[in-house]
Amino acid sequence: IKISILIPLVIMFAFAGAYVFRSDPVDLLMLVAFGVFGIVARIGKFDVMPMVMGFILGPPMEYAFGQTVAMGNQDTIGFLFNERLGALGMLLATPVVGFLLWRRMQSVALE
Repeated sequence: IKISILIPLVIMFAFAGAYVFRSDPVDLLMLVAFGVFGIVARIGKFDVMPMVMGFILGPPMEYAFGQTVAMGNQDTIGFLFNERLGALGMLLATPVVGFLLWRRMQSVALE
């Protein structure tokens, strides 16, 4: 299939699918906004897979975070530092995040 035929068909079906789902014109604006974001991300050479994984894994992680906050009696910071599992997670995450930030700063300094 020629690209000159395929691209307009994909765009047409994307707009039709976005409108048919809720029949709301705002969804079409969101489609255009995400399309512009995708073009900017491609120009900026952003990696697409972390964004896709964020869209897929975001809702379940947000739900799990809500459950965690509910278990901690609405005290998120207290849960992280007072409970054993939260403290262990912070203890393990701090050096890992620090190392990753340090390595990124080193690579930026070399460029």
